[in-house]
Amino acid sequence: MSQKIYDDNKTNQLIEREALQSKEGDFVVFGVYEHVNDRYTRVPEGMEICILSDSNYHVTDALVKQLKEQKAIHSLGYYKKEEWVEVNPVIYKEGDMVPNHMMTMFPQGMISQIGTSHTQGITQRISLENLWIHMKSANNNNKNIRCFWTANKLTNPVLHPQLLFHITKS
Repeated sequence: MSQKIYDDNKTNQLIEREALQSKEGDFVVFGVYEHVNDRYTRVPEGMEICILSDSNYHVTDALVKQLKEQKAIHSLGYYKKEEWVEVNPVIYKEGDMVPNHMMTMFPQGMISQIGTSHTQGITQRISLENLWIHMKSANNNNKNIRCFWTANKLTNPVLHPQLLFHITKS
């Protein structure tokens, strides 16, 4: 089955894996982060985090919007010298060790809970370890919590390729 990539008419790809899709109650973290060497945190019980960020590309507002609107994303990738590079998100489950990324306060990052009006600005440097606490306290329904990490690692959209995505199956 071929796919049309959002904002791109050049590529058709064969996609075999399951679509990435958020659901009500999930969180999306976006903004800018720094990696802190040799600092890790354990994914708490009842939580999962899907890392969509990388220093090789720039996560766009369009991708964040797709997640917030709970639309299926069938493939992710970017162009490097006219060649398509597929991106597979890294998913960490409860108990896994994950880099303890540090969200910066400028430009201001946001934490948004899908399907609710809960959106909070990040007004100080805050680690992923502290974001776990915030997400658990905002989760009223006591279901498992999924977090989509879309914060950029100080990537410049002019210098780094944009992360593109498939939105339809054909």
